[in-house]
Amino acid sequence: AYTGCRLSDLYFYKNISSSRINVPVSINELTDSIKLYRSLEKYIDEHLADYQANYISNELHGYIHNSIAYTYQEMAFLSDEKEDKKRYKEAAEKEYKEVFLNYRENGRYYRNYGTFLERTNKKEEALKKYKKAMELNKFDYKAYNNYYALKLKIIESKILEIMSKNNIKLYNGLKSILPQGGNFDIIGDINDAIKDIDDAILKLKVISRNEFNFCDLYYNTAKGYLLKYLLDKNSDKKLLDEALEINDFALLLNKKNLGA
Repeated sequence: AYTGCRLSDLYFYKNISSSRINVPVSINELTDSIKLYRSLEKYIDEHLADYQANYISNELHGYIHNSIAYTYQEMAFLSDEKEDKKRYKEAAEKEYKEVFLNYRENGRYYRNYGTFLERTNKKEEALKKYKKAMELNKFDYKAYNNYYALKLKIIESKILEIMSKNNIKLYNGLKSILPQGGNFDIIGDINDAIKDIDDAILKLKVISRNEFNFCDLYYNTAKGYLLKYLLDKNSDKKLLDEALEINDFALLLNKKNLGA
């Protein structure tokens, strides 16, 4: 059972990692990974049935369903076929529900479910799951990164929508319609948006002091400075300099990182 579990992980990481560097992904191996986890679940049911080991059993079931859900989620993301995407998303949603039926106290499960919700454009629900992950594990730097990165993405998407509506092609063109203060179209109060950006920048910088090798923290911080520059009526160029400096460091850590 243990060997099957490790082989399943091997299939998963081999293919999910390869997808980041343009190496062909084997959906068959990811499917085999899921089958191996199913066999592990069967083994647990058979061998733990006579023991009063509900906590261990539930924890293992939570781990298995989380692993299967995350695999389906990645398969949906990687698949080119519309019907396959739909089928894998539905399968992932079903498995995540099984996770929380069995085991609710692992922050990583909420973080993974948050990434699924974010990819299916359920952003407010995703924020709640990331926040729950942070509450359960105050050292989960990926949950913090996902939470504040998504808050920045929401502001960014509103900026892009405003630009599209006003036929603005370049970011600096936004300045021509930016009010001095108060509400700004779908963004709402500019000062509130800048406060959210400042909060994200601060938290991401604090986390990066401990997790200084995690590239995503840096390019998300750089994005925060860029967004603040765009909404800052004074157009403080120091914000752009800060963004470029932080992003350069992200590229030093990983020059192939798409975000950076």
